[in-house]
Amino acid sequence: MTSLNVVSKCLLLFCVIVYTESKGNTIRNCNIMNNLFKNIGWKNLKRVKHITYLNNNNNLLSIIQEPIIPATCCTKIRATTIFLGCTYASILLDIVTVVENQRLFCEKIMNNNKLQGHNGTEKLLDILSNITSFAKLMQGALYAIEKLHRKPWNHLVRYHIILKLAIDKFLNLQNQLNNQPYSKEIDNNAILHNIKLNITQIERNIKLDVMKYCKLERSNIFVLANKLKVEYNNIQFNEENIKFYNSGSEIILSEIKMLILENFTNLGFELNSKNGEIFIPSSLDGDFEEAENKSEISPAPIPVFLDSFNKEVDNDSEISPATIPVFYDFLQKDLIGDVTMNDEFEIETEDLTKKETRNFISSFK
Repeated sequence: MTSLNVVSKCLLLFCVIVYTESKGNTIRNCNIMNNLFKNIGWKNLKRVKHITYLNNNNNLLSIIQEPIIPATCCTKIRATTIFLGCTYASILLDIVTVVENQRLFCEKIMNNNKLQGHNGTEKLLDILSNITSFAKLMQGALYAIEKLHRKPWNHLVRYHIILKLAIDKFLNLQNQLNNQPYSKEIDNNAILHNIKLNITQIERNIKLDVMKYCKLERSNIFVLANKLKVEYNNIQFNEENIKFYNSGSEIILSEIKMLILENFTNLGFELNSKNGEIFIPSSLDGDFEEAENKSEISPAPIPVFLDSFNKEVDNDSEISPATIPVFYDFLQKDLIGDVTMNDEFEIETEDLTKKETRNFISSFK
């Protein structure tokens, strides 16, 4: 009798294992992912060396090269979400550097001329609005991919989707700025201080996700910051430098447009401007071997999208100016992804010294 019970339990366990392992993703979702990777933008992603997922390191080729089948689809979807999230993390590290440097430049202008400082603050707010719109596109793209997983990351209780905390803080900062009365009589220093506090928190959250999942290409992180470094090279700070501030701002806003094209549009994602949804176009579904419920093909929604997104990003007449690159602590770090999520992470230092950073900053005093 005991022997029969053991055999029954073993048979039951075997059936559970077989059922679990055979339960892959749908052919429809596999086709969507395979077709998504046909977009040329995926081959041009250069910011990430590899990502760490399920104790394995995956580079871009290992994710997009082999055709996706139901048995591997969920793993590929999760790896894609992480890889794209790491790419966005690299971009955001560049962007928060730029924002903080613009904030410092704006403070210097304000100390010399309050009116010019007020105008500089307005330009900073304009740039933050565009950055927030880009952050929403990033978040929407990640959700659009993850929605294809059998157990989407955003529905899990224990772990949140990569960059969720950082992007949520961007959205919260934008809400604070939108609800804050702003005029020439308002203390601009209070606004700049609020931006500083939020950017510091955002940077911290980005770095935590990077250290969990990402090994970034060090030379490709601070692309925009380095462009601004060239723009501001060897200038002597005075009231006339507002023109450099304005020129830097044009560079930032132009670069945001290019980043959206390269890391959103060219990857195959689209925005429904009427309802703010980010989705993978249905034309990528291909010819499916399964009859699926059409309701499953609906695009992945992104929470609260600005109606004025196209106006903010595409209208050149409303683009305004910004920034001075100062290189902070994380520019001196090597951002490394460890094998497990719960390990302690270390950041190695680069050759850029604090002395060099101080010398660079001092050239604007």
